[in-house]
This record gives sequence, C-alpha cells and structure tokens, in this order.
Amino acid sequence: MAIAICENCKKEFTPKRDTRGRFCSLACYHRGMVGVPHGHKTNGIAWNKGKKLPRQSGKNHFRYIEDRTKLKDDSRERGGQLHREWSQSVKNRDGWKCKISNSDCSGRVVAHHILPWRDYEELRYEVNNGITLCHFHHPRKRKDEMILSPFFQELVGVKAN
Repeated sequence: MAIAICENCKKEFTPKRDTRGRFCSLACYHRGMVGVPHGHKTNGIAWNKGKKLPRQSGKNHFRYIEDRTKLKDDSRERGGQLHREWSQSVKNRDGWKCKISNSDCSGRVVAHHILPWRDYEELRYEVNNGITLCHFHHPRKRKDEMILSPFFQELVGVKAN
C-alpha cells in the first residue's frame, strides 16, 4: 500500500477507504472538515468565523426596534418582561422558598398571584399580590385558588380590599 500524509496532522499513514485517503483517522477527517462548504478545504476554521453579516444585524435585522422602551412592555402577557420582573421580586421577597414550607414541599418554586391575574388588572404587578409556592402547594383549580386566597394574603401579610 502507498503511504500518504494526513492533511490535518501531517502524519504519515496508510490510507483507508473510510477517510478517503486524505486523513489518518476519522477524528482528523472531522477536524479538517469543520465548516467547510462542499468541495473547499480550510484548516478546520469555519469559513464565517468572526465575520458579521451587516444585512442581518442592527437596524437591518427584521426584529430591530428603534424605541428600546417598547421592549419593557407586557405585550406577551405572562411571558413579558414586566411579569418576569414581578415574579423575580416576589421570589426574592420570600427568599426563594415556598411560603407554606412543610414536609410536602417539592418541585421548583413559582410566583403565584393571590388575587387572579384576569380579574385584577391593577394588581397584576403588585408584589404584595404574589406568593412563592412550590409545585406541590400551587393550587391546581380556580375553585382552590379562591378558597386559599385569604390564607395566602395572611401568609404574605396583606389585607384584602
């Protein structure tokens, strides 16, 4: 058999069919072919590494927003930035622990609205209208929410209007 030199590591080797005779191993083949458009050879560096695409960045990007204050709205309802900040504030106030805190606590903690989101628009982002609960203690049904609401208000130390 003929001896060849690996295009990646420059070692001498006996060519095998699976590496196409240019590389000493599959590892060298993969390292040598990273980011190579079909039929082109590079030294393992992606062809677009470090290059900016000006037609897709900044003001040319399809999601660019000129007025940056519009980013801090609640257009996505519960997924918006205002809701995330409210949730973070409630969890910080409660020390990232379930306020019921007993042996049944399990799962991650969530910020729960004491008075329902849909019924009390003016209290949506009021920190005192929130309580941190684990998944076990988080009410599953609207009926349970209404029954537990006075109890949650007592835990948080807020009086109902």
